[in-house]
Amino acid sequence: MYKHFWEYVIVFVLIRVSGLRNHVGSDSMVYEYTFYNDIGLLNTFFNGRDIVDLREPGWEFFMSFCKTLFGSFVVVQIIHALVLNLLLYSFFKKTTDKVFTALLISFLIIWFEFNFESLRQSLCVAMFLNSLFLLKEKKFLKYVLFSIIAFSIQNFSIIIFLVAPLFLYFPKKILIPSFVIIIIACYLFLDENILNLLVLGSENLLNDSMQTKVLSYTQSDSYGFQNSNLNGWIKLIAFNIVLPLSVICLNTQKIKKEKKCQSVNERSISNMELFNSMIMFYMCLGAIAAKFVILYRFQFYITPILIVSSTILLYDKKVKSLFTFSFLF
Repeated sequence: MYKHFWEYVIVFVLIRVSGLRNHVGSDSMVYEYTFYNDIGLLNTFFNGRDIVDLREPGWEFFMSFCKTLFGSFVVVQIIHALVLNLLLYSFFKKTTDKVFTALLISFLIIWFEFNFESLRQSLCVAMFLNSLFLLKEKKFLKYVLFSIIAFSIQNFSIIIFLVAPLFLYFPKKILIPSFVIIIIACYLFLDENILNLLVLGSENLLNDSMQTKVLSYTQSDSYGFQNSNLNGWIKLIAFNIVLPLSVICLNTQKIKKEKKCQSVNERSISNMELFNSMIMFYMCLGAIAAKFVILYRFQFYITPILIVSSTILLYDKKVKSLFTFSFLF
């Protein structure tokens, strides 16, 4: 109990700061406006609509539930902060014994975004991270249940839940060249007009809300298609190739080292193999995001895995100096 005391204190403080904030985060303020002005009470929740007409039925039901019982958006913030931070803490605890360091790095890199901005996506990220162990253990029914819940909170999360199993179970000799071809094709042929045609022609796959959102992103100066300048390419290479590839190489060395030990830590090896697969996914997302910027948000699903890998490697004496240099770069 005492061993984890300060971890519990840190998590409690993070939950308290996030849950009781007052008008912090532009997205939070939008959700708060929607809560008070657009979300109805439970007795009028469906209001003649079929459930398929709801944008994100899980999220809307959660907001309606909180409004009916408590009438205050602060309750939404508290429940969100509680679920999110406990799920992230659970993931860190399952994957590293250096939980404090993992919490510190996550606080510096993703905590603000997850707690104050991307509220729906952050919940889906936390569910995805914990569901990966179900996928690894081939508990597919439970994994599908997690994916359905995440989809009801944010529609686009289904893309990550569908593609992630490919990186775990599909032969890497086929998968990696396939994604390289896809990435090259995206750079050569994909543009705003072609994507708009694809979206408008996918009525059976995307609901109206998803179509509208994709089309708005294609027309956005900040999140749409961009041609990277020199600084953009340097950033792409450093953070989407050099850093994750360094982590994969160091993880691979550590796996080989672990397998040579007399007392083999099967759990550690299994986790690192899982991490390597997901970091490859991260690299593919980053490469495409350099062309269609909004896709960088999908990388948030893998970022905590990079944080855990970084934490583990930072305590490895043989790679500590090399990794520290790569991380700072």
